[in-house]
Amino acid sequence: LITELVHKGAMDGVKGRTPEKPSNVVNSVDSMAKAIFDNLFNWLVAKMNIEILPDEKKSGDAGIEAQFAQTTKTVGLLDIFGFENFELNQFEQLCINFVNEKLHNLYISSVFGAEKKEMEREGLQVDLVLPELKVLDVLRLLDNSQTKVAPLGVFNIIADRSQGTLGNDDMNKRVKDMYNNIVKNHEPNAKVFKKKKNTIKFTICHSAKDVVYDSKNFIERNADMMSPSLNKLLLEGTDSLIGKIYSMKTGFEVEEEEAEDPRDRRRRTVAPKTIWGKFSLQIQELMNELAEPLIPKDFTNELSAQAKEVKKVTEPLCEKCDLHFIRCIKPCEKKKDTPIVFVHAMTLQQITYMGVLESIKVKQENFPYRKKHEEFYRLYELLSPAYSEGRYDLLTETQKASKQWDVLCNDILERVFAPLQKAEYERYFAAGKTKILMMGECRAVLEQSRMRASRKYDKMSRMLKRSYKLQEANQ
Repeated sequence: LITELVHKGAMDGVKGRTPEKPSNVVNSVDSMAKAIFDNLFNWLVAKMNIEILPDEKKSGDAGIEAQFAQTTKTVGLLDIFGFENFELNQFEQLCINFVNEKLHNLYISSVFGAEKKEMEREGLQVDLVLPELKVLDVLRLLDNSQTKVAPLGVFNIIADRSQGTLGNDDMNKRVKDMYNNIVKNHEPNAKVFKKKKNTIKFTICHSAKDVVYDSKNFIERNADMMSPSLNKLLLEGTDSLIGKIYSMKTGFEVEEEEAEDPRDRRRRTVAPKTIWGKFSLQIQELMNELAEPLIPKDFTNELSAQAKEVKKVTEPLCEKCDLHFIRCIKPCEKKKDTPIVFVHAMTLQQITYMGVLESIKVKQENFPYRKKHEEFYRLYELLSPAYSEGRYDLLTETQKASKQWDVLCNDILERVFAPLQKAEYERYFAAGKTKILMMGECRAVLEQSRMRASRKYDKMSRMLKRSYKLQEANQ
């Protein structure tokens, strides 16, 4: 292991090994530690997933396993850290915050998508209102490789400057060129990018908060300093556990190698050589599994081809899946055994950047009050022309099943809004196939009408009661 770390990678046909620079040795050690940690995490997840499977899934019988896959429902959980903002934010924080922006965008998209699907189910042609989202600008700033339109994304510039052998030229010059290129491309976009004067730092205005990044070590942190010979040593070395952990991710076991599809072998040989290259592919696979189409149709390089394969496999599955989000809010910074204290400003900030307020805004601006036809009628039956024929509470189940609730609901809306300027109020409600959808203005008019009708019927009830008592007294 020491030999592999302190020498440059072995070359075919060459016996001698050239000593490595001390700085590169340190980078190799760091890369190895990160690789072992990454593979260990994946290995543990895979082991746990296998252990919780029922016996028939682990039987080895292909027929039983296929039947199990078709009849069994599963729940997939994704747990991720929130936005990171430290005193010193480097390449790792940029990657983590990028994933959070992607998930934040997916959350907003899923909320809006759910609204759109419900409108389609109700047979309504409605132009939904979507609030302006800063997250889209931030995502374009960080990674613009898919659109192939200027300006270049921050990650794309880092990847470009990470090409070639590190250490053969002046690293300071390379870092400075990278920083100047980032500033040149994004300084005009003051909405989400700010340059720090007399430094190689810059600020990105994330959805959560503004984060200052130090670009000094971006290129080194992005470089994958693991040589192929070091990878092979960890995979085939004397430590069998490390080998098992490594093979779980690389798939280099002999049995799998023999049965491997040639296309998979080809893709593996052209796998990205930088941290960002591997990271971006993982993000694409994750987003496809979470039902977000990321790959444009005209993006045909090798990386997108692999992601397209993932998309082709996962898309049918995603259509059958529901996506849910659990948003965790940290009420205060204290971690001691003290009563829970809610710091209002801190809590509000989290609710804001998590997109909760944005999702509420989407609901508010797109018919926030929705009632099924029968439920709508039961609520506003006092306004129905059919109310005199019998109250809802007195109907039998057979009578309820025979009612045309959609027609009765439309009669209520017609009766309430006919005396008013109906054209003005029509944009505040929509009658769907199964529901009545209302804006606040429509609901306010209906509630006022219901209260007036309630007072009217209450007055009539009291008058009838007095009349009945008088008749009794006169008899």
